[in-house]
Amino acid sequence: MVPVFLGVPNVPGEINLIQSFPNLTMKAKASSPMGSWVKQKKVIPFRTILNTYYATTASPSHIKKNRDQYPKSFSATTQKDGNPFVKLTLGFIETKDLDGSWMFDSQPIVPIEEQIENTSIYFEESRNTYFFY
Repeated sequence: MVPVFLGVPNVPGEINLIQSFPNLTMKAKASSPMGSWVKQKKVIPFRTILNTYYATTASPSHIKKNRDQYPKSFSATTQKDGNPFVKLTLGFIETKDLDGSWMFDSQPIVPIEEQIENTSIYFEESRNTYFFY
């Protein structure tokens, strides 16, 4: 059992502890979904990259193996200088090794103007089709 999870290094203020960017993808492992979970601090699944649609956030969703690949969607945000608001979208990423590097699609799944975040992906083998919800 290997999940990725959201790590947030910035929590401003002492009241309400609301997270602040960046949202970072982290990794942990366990022998069952009930735990106990062990953080894998030396494994960095993927990070934000400047001047991309995921420059501010690359947040994880669940992972499901498809043949020899691990495809996943992720929530992405970017922000232009001087604009207090982020632009939200969804990206697609995959790997063959959960402890290795991930390959990002160069473009988001939907245009960034759509302002969509937080997705799950489901693959239906009988149709050879991915569904996002």
